[in-house]
Amino acid sequence: MNLDAEAGLPDGIYLGLVKDITGGKLPPLFLRKLLPHTKLFKNTSLPSLVFIGKAETFNENKALVEVHILDFSQDIHGCELEVEVIKKIRDNQKFETEEALIDQMKEDELVARQFFASYNQSN
Repeated sequence: MNLDAEAGLPDGIYLGLVKDITGGKLPPLFLRKLLPHTKLFKNTSLPSLVFIGKAETFNENKALVEVHILDFSQDIHGCELEVEVIKKIRDNQKFETEEALIDQMKEDELVARQFFASYNQSN
């Protein structure tokens, strides 16, 4: 999900936790039936990768915050997210090709999965 936001953090790729999702057009079944039973936002949060900065590979001039929630497939466009940024894993950079960017994104996801596999949210 791409967001227009002033993050107040240096550009880069971060690990984060989505603490809350509100508004937008979340499906009623998700809101009424699935969300309460999964307890997503009561004792746990959704592990995420967070990009802050300009998409230099695509020569973008506008700074964005992009949140990729791991293993999450709901359409949450138009929703508001509360995200806790935990740790920076690398600086923003420009890639020569889209394929090189995609390869790096796959590596970033592996780093995130390894981190969250042992992360204790009660820290």
